[in-house]
Amino acid sequence: MIAPPSATAYVLFSTMPQDLKQPGNHGNNCNCMDPLQDIRDKQYTSRRLLARAYREIRYRPLCVPSNLMQHTAHVRFTMDLMARDEAIFYKEDGRIIEWPDVIPKCPSEVPSVQDSVNLLNYTNAQSRGKITDEQFVVKDKYGRFYPISELFIARVPSSSCSSCKNLPQSPSPISPQPNDAALQA
Repeated sequence: MIAPPSATAYVLFSTMPQDLKQPGNHGNNCNCMDPLQDIRDKQYTSRRLLARAYREIRYRPLCVPSNLMQHTAHVRFTMDLMARDEAIFYKEDGRIIEWPDVIPKCPSEVPSVQDSVNLLNYTNAQSRGKITDEQFVVKDKYGRFYPISELFIARVPSSSCSSCKNLPQSPSPISPQPNDAALQA
């Protein structure tokens, strides 16, 4: 496996020497370093700089074909398969999506973080790239909705040691069952 170009981006746990795996020895090569911590800590002045930072940690799109973005079983299978050794992130702010669940609703049918604005209008107003309404959305464990086309994956350490809490933990790669009240609303 090839290491990323930046030593501060991340180091895979399985390729680290034994002395770095021991608790208490957490330098720049800590096995539980969050690869997106630098991205969240910095204020990027342009999308070009943000895209360069994402390339540095070798992110890639979720890879759901456009004709299958409204096929719930395929999207769930893809996300569960990817989440086994990789984390799913939101493209705009690098947030890790914990307990992702595919909701069979279009972005125009779900609320955004702003009141009285649906997710489709909010996302298109915030980003230069426009999303379409021909896809389902993903809901995280906090109740926030994300369009499938705005998610990406990156390889992160699967577990952190007890003394370092840098990486937000995803409790399980298996998504919970959808909430019936959310589907009826």
